[in-house]
Amino acid sequence: MLVDGFERTIDYIRISLTERCNFRCMYCMPNTPMDIGSEEDDVPLASVLNFIKIAIKEGVKKIRITGGKPLLRSQIVDFISKIYALNPDIDIALTTNAFLLAPLAKDLRKAGLKRIDTIMRSSSNIK
Repeated sequence: MLVDGFERTIDYIRISLTERCNFRCMYCMPNTPMDIGSEEDDVPLASVLNFIKIAIKEGVKKIRITGGKPLLRSQIVDFISKIYALNPDIDIALTTNAFLLAPLAKDLRKAGLKRIDTIMRSSSNIK
């Protein structure tokens, strides 16, 4: 079980899969150049999955995948599927600007994604 310095049980984590973003919004990247970099510069998903395995064993029940924009990761559907395979009861959510969501939405849902939160701060369940 994970416990913080105030003796609170930690059962929720946010994991940033990339710093890359396909937009340059005034909110978070107003002075960043348009070169979004390469996926090769991101932390390998296998390493992130190893961390998630440990977190789940320590009692994490909710995981929010964030970025930058996690949908820029080419293996995002497979990655979500591997998290779900570790424990189907895990609440997996994703934060995105939704620009790249339409072609991936059904596959993400089938992989085990439960919720999506857009950068406009509206949240909805996936059906």
